Amino acid sequence: MNCLLCRPYEEAVMQGGNKEHPGLGANGPSLFKATGNNSDRRRSKSAAGSGFTLLEVMIALAIMSGVILTVISSFNYHLGVVNRDREETIAVILARAKLDDPNFMAIDGGKGTFAPDWPDIAWKTVIKPTEFPGVNRLTFTVSWDTERKMVDLVQFLAK
Repeated sequence: MNCLLCRPYEEAVMQGGNKEHPGLGANGPSLFKATGNNSDRRRSKSAAGSGFTLLEVMIALAIMSGVILTVISSFNYHLGVVNRDREETIAVILARAKLDDPNFMAIDGGKGTFAPDWPDIAWKTVIKPTEFPGVNRLTFTVSWDTERKMVDLVQFLAK
């Protein structure tokens, strides 16, 4: 026979084993029959089995692109969080320094900036009485980015 499966079949027959041809089923040939040179067919089969198909490569690229997009967007989001935290930390430190300054007189409706070091960051104060006698509430607001972002610090003062 001229079938790819013939070699194991012929060896089994020579050794007195199973004489049923592995490529023939009850309804005739169940596998393709080889025609032509068997060495070409073996070479092409081994070469085809050694690489990836186009579909496998496309699926791998789709998965990798999804992972890369997720990592990049996560990285970008966290850079924004770090920048916001940095700005808020600077604002809180400047406010605490201003409140701890002995020359700073808490005046209701006082306004200013932290110039010359931080001219883009402004501050204002609001003093309101509380329900407790002899205690006022000082709200020190620090704003930046043209007052789109702000932080409030609250301190209670004796009258």
